[in-house]
This record gives sequence, structure tokens and C-alpha cells, in this order.
Amino acid sequence: MRTKIDLGSLESKKEQALTRQEILDKAHDYVTYERRYSATNIRESMVAIRFLVDHYGITVPSDDDAKRVIDDARAKGLSNNTIAHRLFYLRLLAAALKQGEVTLKPPKKIKPIIGFLTLTECRALIDGCTNKRDKAIVTLGLVAGPRPSELTRIELQDVDLRGRTIRIKGTKTYTERVIVLNDECIQALKAWLTVRPQVESHNLFLNRYGQNLRVREVNRITKAVAARAKIEKRVFYYMLRHSCATHLVYTGSIIDAASQLGHKSLQTTYGYLHADADHLRIAVNRLKY
Repeated sequence: MRTKIDLGSLESKKEQALTRQEILDKAHDYVTYERRYSATNIRESMVAIRFLVDHYGITVPSDDDAKRVIDDARAKGLSNNTIAHRLFYLRLLAAALKQGEVTLKPPKKIKPIIGFLTLTECRALIDGCTNKRDKAIVTLGLVAGPRPSELTRIELQDVDLRGRTIRIKGTKTYTERVIVLNDECIQALKAWLTVRPQVESHNLFLNRYGQNLRVREVNRITKAVAARAKIEKRVFYYMLRHSCATHLVYTGSIIDAASQLGHKSLQTTYGYLHADADHLRIAVNRLKY
């Protein structure tokens, strides 16, 4: 006996199917209000989700969709990191729509080796700065290790030179923290503030047009300074954060480094550490049996 099909039920389900715009709106609301992403992360998330919806026609994320994403990426020779990135946003879309489920695990990501600067190279980098803004940016990176995105969001009101601190907001871990400055960093910041253009922007660091500095510009500045300092490494701003972690641990403790960098887990800080020949010589010379 054939089962009778309820056409009214089918019609109701058809009406409940979300349009492309409704899917994107739900995703945007989810990352904005529920996940409380930063403006940058919201923009990146929506670019990735829009790609999944338009390229693969995904409406209700599933493991079948995940397999299609993986197969397509591998056919194009894309890396495991890219595949994992796309599956992350596929799961994010399922959470936003509160429909579907993606249980398929992504392939293991390959973590890049960032490296660090030795004490000698750190000194050369600071001395390689030709203007007060660049010196303040480089010195702050080596002393306090802010992430590039955090550096570009520091406002004048966050800087307390008398208290020797800067408040970091809008962090990766969604928690504010206070970073501590040393004498050289304070001097560099004071020098920059004396020549900083008087514009409407409240951001600490500005570009040559008096606009807020962007992450891309920060990396460009760091690369140019490293070239002038004749450092034979591929230097970018995040490397200064790794250098800060390494030297802080050798001169202080792992807890000090984790606090300055804003790590919730000490295990994360351990991943930033590198062996520095200068520090190792000091440590070996301290050994007495």
C-alpha cells in the first residue's frame, strides 16, 4: 500500500527554506551578537561563509557538504590549512542557522614555524628605524608583544605613560589586558607623541595621511626597517611577538610572558619559545657543579 504524500506539508517545508540573503543575515547576526566577533573577524567570516553559500550552494550544512568541500579543495591542490579553514566556517554556518550538523573532522593543520630575532637582531631592528613612529612601533612590539591587530586598535586613552602601561582591547581572546612598558619603550612613545599629527582619529598610530594604521602597513614598516638593519631573515610584525616571548622567559618567567602576551594557557606560550644562543651561553655559564 502506497503512503499518501501530504502536499500541504511539502509546500510548508518549501516555504520554510531560507533564501541566500536570509542565510547570510542569520550568519552575520550570529557572529556579531552571539559570538561577538571583532569587526575584522566579522568581515573575514562573512567572506568565507558567502563563498561556501555561493560556490557550493549550501543551505543546510551537512557532512556531505563537508566532503564536497574537501574533495574540491584537494582537486585544486589546496593545503590542509585551507580545508580546515573552510570546514570551520561550514560548522559556524550550521551553528548560525541552528540547522544541520558537520561532524567530519578536518585534516591536520600544518603549523608554520615563525621564528624569532636574537638580542643582537632586536637591537639592530630598533636602531634601523628612521623615524619616531616606526621606532615606537618596533620597540613596543619587542617589549610588550601586542598582536598586529591589537597594535592598530590602541587608542590614546589606552596609553598611561605615568603608570608605564597600555590597555589592550578587542583581543583575540575577547578579554582586555594591560601590558607593561620599560624605559626604552616609554621614551620611544613619548618621542612619537610629540610629532603625532593632531587629527580627529584617537588611534595611537597613524599612517602618513593621518589615518588609522592598518595591519598590512605595520608589516610593511617592519619589513622595511629589517631591510635597513640588514637582518637576513624574513621579518614581519608577528615575529616581534615571538621574540618578546622568548626573551621574556629567559629574563623572567613563563608566567610573566603569558601575562604580557595575553595567553590564557601556558601551553600556548610554550609554543612561542625558541632557543637563543645568546641566552643559552648565559644559562650555561651559570651552571656550577
